[in-house]
Amino acid sequence: AEHCINNRKEFHKHPSYRKFTLLHPDEINKIREGEFANAYLVFDDLKNEGKLYYEDKEYYTCLSLDEQAYSCFQWLEFTDTKRKEEIFKSFDLKPIYDNEVRKREKDYQGDTCEISTRLAAVVNILLNMHSAYMQLSHYTEALQCCDEIIGLTDLSAEAYFRRSQTHTYNLKSRYADLAIAEKDIKIALNKKPEEKKYIRHLGILQKRKQDKLTEEGNFITGLISCAKKCVEFKKTRNIATAETMVETPREIKIMKVMKKTYADCMEFYRDNDDNKKALSTAKEYIAFCCNSYYKMIKYYKFDSTALEPEIIQTLPIETQTLVNDKAIV
Repeated sequence: AEHCINNRKEFHKHPSYRKFTLLHPDEINKIREGEFANAYLVFDDLKNEGKLYYEDKEYYTCLSLDEQAYSCFQWLEFTDTKRKEEIFKSFDLKPIYDNEVRKREKDYQGDTCEISTRLAAVVNILLNMHSAYMQLSHYTEALQCCDEIIGLTDLSAEAYFRRSQTHTYNLKSRYADLAIAEKDIKIALNKKPEEKKYIRHLGILQKRKQDKLTEEGNFITGLISCAKKCVEFKKTRNIATAETMVETPREIKIMKVMKKTYADCMEFYRDNDDNKKALSTAKEYIAFCCNSYYKMIKYYKFDSTALEPEIIQTLPIETQTLVNDKAIV
């Protein structure tokens, strides 16, 4: 396992959509090696087709086409062509190591016009991919799109705005992530001070930051209060019965109620042969469970040493003291 990790470090640095270019059809290779005009025409066709699927909410198909469009100008390839054949013929599941792949870009031999056109095309398709990833709540990949654009050009206000959006709407973002989001939107506003959607987003973000402080403060205060009750109870009674002294977290209460509610809804729709609504309810229930899981896992992963200073400052003085009490933690 250690050998695998050490020999895949560079490969893991590539964004997901670039890794997928390793497995693109061989026809794309001919386009990459051909004239710029042909590559751009194929790029444009793929991009426009991807937009149609995006409008139909077929986001994965949209991304597949956008990835192929992106790969007309930038891609990964195996150093040994037989390696790709092995994967498809024998479904070889051996890890892909750093020395087996290389990053490629279309060579324009110094033609500044073609280079600038390629840059604009890559930025455009990355923004399209970002939109699709956001619709699917794939925030890591959405961030990768923004990071690549900013790495290519510092002139794109939209990339800073989109990166700020990604942190803002990701429910798993920490307060530090929201602080980064605020820096990004301010950079975007410096570039385009009159852009209304940037101004509107800054207001949304600032409220999200304040809500995050309140949410985390209430969570920590409640958790420390429960721990304090358990410690006090342990001194006089059996710890096994301590749970009866502590109120069940609200998230668990809600999940118990909703679990039965969703099940009843799905049974009702199935009994009435409404498979479409039954499937929709099932998807909604899965999303609810995932969201509840991310909330509940905070109880198990709580680390008092990793609390952000801004959050600690919002806590009552007593809670700030107890956070550093080893028995409570």
